[in-house]
Amino acid sequence: MWYENIARILTEKNLYIQDQKPYWKRSIAQTILAAYCYVFMEWLFQITKPSFMDDMQLWAKVKILLISGLFVTLLIMIFWFVLFLLQMTISKRFPLWHHLIFQIPAASIWSCLFLILIDNFTYTVLKIGILSVGTLCRVLYAVIFLTVFLYLLKRLSVSNRSVAKDKTDKICKFTAGILVIISFVMAGFVYRSGSLENDPTGIGMQASRRPNVILLSTDGLNASHMSVYGYERDTTPFITELAKNSLISRNHFTNSSATTGSITSVLTGKNPLTTHVLKPAQALMGLNMYQHLPWFMKVNGYQTISIGIPYYVDVNVINFKNAFDEVNQRNNTSEKLISNFSSSGYDNEMYFLVTIFERINDRLRQIFFIKSQQSKNLKIPNFNQLTGSADDEQLDYLFHRMDEIFRMKQPLFVQIHLLGTHGEVFNPSDRVFSKDLSQNEEWMTDFYDDAILNFDHQTEKIVEYLKENGEFDNTLLVIYSDHGQHWTITDKLPLIIHFPEDAYQGILTANTQNVDIAPTILDYMQIPIPSWMEGNSLIQPLDPVRLIVAPLHKGDELVSEKELEQQNQNSTKIDKPNDLFRLLTIIQCQNWYLFDLNEQKLVKEGVFEDHSCPCSDEEMDSLLDIEKKLGKMLTLHGYPVPAGW
Repeated sequence: MWYENIARILTEKNLYIQDQKPYWKRSIAQTILAAYCYVFMEWLFQITKPSFMDDMQLWAKVKILLISGLFVTLLIMIFWFVLFLLQMTISKRFPLWHHLIFQIPAASIWSCLFLILIDNFTYTVLKIGILSVGTLCRVLYAVIFLTVFLYLLKRLSVSNRSVAKDKTDKICKFTAGILVIISFVMAGFVYRSGSLENDPTGIGMQASRRPNVILLSTDGLNASHMSVYGYERDTTPFITELAKNSLISRNHFTNSSATTGSITSVLTGKNPLTTHVLKPAQALMGLNMYQHLPWFMKVNGYQTISIGIPYYVDVNVINFKNAFDEVNQRNNTSEKLISNFSSSGYDNEMYFLVTIFERINDRLRQIFFIKSQQSKNLKIPNFNQLTGSADDEQLDYLFHRMDEIFRMKQPLFVQIHLLGTHGEVFNPSDRVFSKDLSQNEEWMTDFYDDAILNFDHQTEKIVEYLKENGEFDNTLLVIYSDHGQHWTITDKLPLIIHFPEDAYQGILTANTQNVDIAPTILDYMQIPIPSWMEGNSLIQPLDPVRLIVAPLHKGDELVSEKELEQQNQNSTKIDKPNDLFRLLTIIQCQNWYLFDLNEQKLVKEGVFEDHSCPCSDEEMDSLLDIEKKLGKMLTLHGYPVPAGW
């Protein structure tokens, strides 16, 4: 009878399962230990180099290790279960695969770890890495990877067939079980119900106006080299004309000496002291991941695009969540799932997991020729080899995307950062001031001025495109720079904002800063400015004596934890700045002050002789008052300040 056949099959399967249980248990334990070991080695790599974990306490780092290990284990066990179902269906037809198939997950993990370690070694010792080698070396890496995988698969299979209830086997299973249990407990402890991302602002969010918004920046551009600001050479003829119907700041400053920190300040309206993001490898965490200008744009139906460069200007690396639909010419749809986990209390863990996944994913794609990392939109550039044409290619891509978006009648938000003015060497497409000259030195003024002229032409291209498509009078265009040439923070920068239909024209003489850009845009869109934004709207009256704060990052301007521990820790010094900021500049009116936070002293001070609206001594704070305000600011942001500061 048919039911007898079913009963016989079920009995055979049950006997088979009972017979295979010891092998499965050991395979599961091996897979779990492999997953945790892989995460541990990547975790060790992160904590021994500058990373987002720099300022974390030990327990927070261990939490990242265990919970990340748990997530990787759960993912790999799904893969293991799929193989289990496959093995149940083919066990009779392919008996030789009987033990091999369960070892595939563990062998895969160990092989990936081997590849990462080899890549780290060759890059450290020989300065040759998988992402930078040619075709022959890529093939060699692939052969090595497959050889290691097949060897480990065979060894693990042989080990599993000879399974016995010995001490080693028990330790393996016990260790795997303990790791999973502890990780589950810790994950449950830090779990946060609800979602940070639904409304991180706590205010109304609907805009009364929805213009296109373009944040256009170029690297290291000093206002003193722009003819729109009075420079003797005509380096910005188009921008000069545009500025006549725009809002232009005469005394504009950055909030960070590094590009990463500056772009983050522009998009969040927060100082680096608040976001803890100044240099690459530092990332937004907690509410900072969601409290930013692009979030407002997305909830108001904008298509959001970020165009920069990998690592330095990559909003995914900085860890913006619910921010951009597209980043550096890559679709950002997978960010939503990551964002959901991050908002549940696992923000550090998800950032770490994305980092290690991208590391192995990029290398596997490279060696198996799935997608070359040499592609221009993914490769970290050599700044001295950048040309004006590289920026032009970015603009061509932007125009292509704008064609598609405007056809859909959707408002557009773009943050684009160009690099033609970066230096130390400049490669302008058009040679006017440097014509017939050879660039035999770094930072040559003639080539720098030509790079600025190129940027002026690129700005003109954007405006002309908008006019041709009937979008110029519906676009808010912001022109600015990230920091001064040579990464300075006491050089004046450009800030020119052209509003739709030439609204809000004029000259701002009070000091302005990059963190003012986001609140200005929200104010124009008639969205209430959230209290967590630290800048001010530039279409409202400004306090002329407000302080502008900017931490520095360049060489010795940051101090490592090891250096801090070696210094004498007495009551007159700050014990450990949170993000290892050491030098910090404060600007008030025409005066600037440079403080060493570690030594608790004023290092330098100066005056902007060309300030367009200097304040009187009576209006400005004394040095003692500046120091007191700095102390309160540091305390407010969680920085340890000694008594008597």
